[in-house]
Amino acid sequence: MRTLFLMLILACTLQVVSCQKKSDSKPSPAILVISGDSLTATGMLEQQGFTTYMYGTHILKADAGKWFVLESTTLNLDPFVGNRVTITAINTHYHAEIGPEMYNVSAITAIH
Repeated sequence: MRTLFLMLILACTLQVVSCQKKSDSKPSPAILVISGDSLTATGMLEQQGFTTYMYGTHILKADAGKWFVLESTTLNLDPFVGNRVTITAINTHYHAEIGPEMYNVSAITAIH
């Protein structure tokens, strides 16, 4: 069972790494500001796949090397999947014992 779990984690990691896009254009400067419960960050938006914590709908892989679990109660994030974006979000304070905190996105802008 432990081996199966480790193989699943490895497979998910490889899948996420292989989905990164290469770009010839010069990227915009990285933004990562966390102030209290507010988050503003720039990075690649991805659809969230299978996880051990099972919440959130998307992941932002921030340019600053961090990643954030996202959802939005007001916006459809799907059209932005696979694009570099800047998001503004609020920490929901919802997280599993072993999972990351989740942020509710209130604004999103694609960076071209």
